[in-house]
Amino acid sequence: MPLEAQISVTSRRFRVHAVAASIVLLMAIWLSTGTMAPYGATLRHPAVLEPCHYLVNVDHEQFAAPFRMMHGDDFDTWGFSVVLRRLLFPILALPLVNVMGFLVGGVITSMAIHVFALIGFSTWVLRRIGESAAVTMLWLLATYPGVTYWAGLPYSYVIIVPGSLACMMLLYRLDAAPNWGEIAIPSLFLGVIFLGYDLLPFFGPATLLVLLRRRRWLWMFGAGIAMVLPSLLVAALFILLGVPLVNSNTITYLLVLSAYFHPADMAQWGRDVVALPGVFISNFLFGNFVVLPVLFCGALIVAWRRRLLIVEKSDTALLIASAALFLFNNVAPPYYGWQLRGAWMARLYQPVFPVFLLVIARVSQRAAAERTWRAAVALSILANGSIAFGPVLLNPIAAHVYQRFYSHSPPEAMLVNLRRFGRRPLGVCRTAHDWDHIPDPGTPFNRPAFMYRYPPP
Repeated sequence: MPLEAQISVTSRRFRVHAVAASIVLLMAIWLSTGTMAPYGATLRHPAVLEPCHYLVNVDHEQFAAPFRMMHGDDFDTWGFSVVLRRLLFPILALPLVNVMGFLVGGVITSMAIHVFALIGFSTWVLRRIGESAAVTMLWLLATYPGVTYWAGLPYSYVIIVPGSLACMMLLYRLDAAPNWGEIAIPSLFLGVIFLGYDLLPFFGPATLLVLLRRRRWLWMFGAGIAMVLPSLLVAALFILLGVPLVNSNTITYLLVLSAYFHPADMAQWGRDVVALPGVFISNFLFGNFVVLPVLFCGALIVAWRRRLLIVEKSDTALLIASAALFLFNNVAPPYYGWQLRGAWMARLYQPVFPVFLLVIARVSQRAAAERTWRAAVALSILANGSIAFGPVLLNPIAAHVYQRFYSHSPPEAMLVNLRRFGRRPLGVCRTAHDWDHIPDPGTPFNRPAFMYRYPPP
C-alpha cells in the first residue's frame, strides 16, 4: 500500500476513535455533575445549591470569587478567597460564565477544555509514537477518573489534567530545543499553565533537570525566570489590589519548609518516617485511581522482558521531581496546620500521570499484537470507566477509590449522598425537600488529625 494511502487509513481510524472517545468523555463528565459531582458528593457534609439541590464542595464560594474579581465587584465579595492566584480557568471560562452563569458556564468550559486536551495529546502521541499508542491514549483518557473527579464543577482544579498533559508536551519540546529561542517560549507557556494550578513543584524542577542533563546552565536560568514571570506579574497585581499573598492555602509549603529548620516531637517524626513506605504505596496507587498505576507497572514488566526502552529522559525528570516533592512533604518533622504528609491527600501526586500514559502508550505500540497486553489494556479501560461512571452506577468500588484519592470524608459519604439526593446531572432539576427529615447517620463535621494538626492547648 502506498504511504499516502497508509496515512489516510491511519487518520481515518484515529478520527473514528477520537469521535467515539470524545462522546464517552463528555458523557462521563456530564454524569459527574449535579448531585453526582465527586468533589462535592464525596463530602460527608457537602454544600447544597438551591433550587435543584446540586451537591458542590464547601469551598464553592472560594472558586466563584475570582469571577467576581474580574467583574469588578466590591472587594468584600471576593477578597476572602485563597485561590485567587489560580486565574487561568476563570479567564478561559469567563465568556460562558457571563452568559450562562458560574455553574453551567463553568462546566461547559470544562467539557470543552478536556475534549481539546484529549484530542490534542492523543494527536501528539499519534505523531510521536504511533497509531496503536494514540488509540490506547484516547480511551485511557476518555475513561480516566482523574478527569471526572474534578471536571463536573467549575473550579480551578479543572486545569489539573489538561495542564499536566500540556506541560508534559512542553517538557519534551524543551528537551529537544536547539537554541535559546526554542527554550524561552515553551518555558513562558509553562508559567502561564502554572497560573491554573500548582503544577510548578512538578514541572518546574523537571524542566531544570532536563536542561541540567544537557549542561545548558544559562538556559536553566532563563527558563526559570520565564516559568515564574507570569506568577510574579499576578503577585504584583494582587499587591496593587491589596490582596495578601500569604494565606491559609499558600502558607502550607512554607510551614513544611520551616519544620526542617525547627524540628520538634522527635517520637512522632520517627513514626512518620517508619510509615513512609506504606504512604508511598498508597499515594502511588490512589493518586491516580489504582488502575493506571497498575497498568504502568505491567508496562514496565513487559518492557523489561522484551528489553524495550520505554522511559525517556523527560519522563525520568518528572518522576524524579515528583519523588522529591513526595519526600519533601513526608520526611518533614511534625508541624501544625494543614498536613501535606500521609496517605489522606494522594491527589497531590496526580500530575505524574502523563508518564504513566506515555509508558503504556509505547508498550501498546510495540506489543499491539500481543493478546495478553491488549486484554490488560481493555480491562483497564473498563475498570477505569466503572469508576468514572461510578456515581450514576452507585458503584461502591468507585466510592472507595474516590475517597482514597482524597480522604476528606468517610468512604460511605458518596453513596449516602446519592441515595439521599438522587442521581441527577446538571440540567435535571428537582426542587422537593422530602429528604430533609431523613435521619443523618453520620458524625458531626470535624477534621481528623491526619488532615489538620492543631497546636497543643
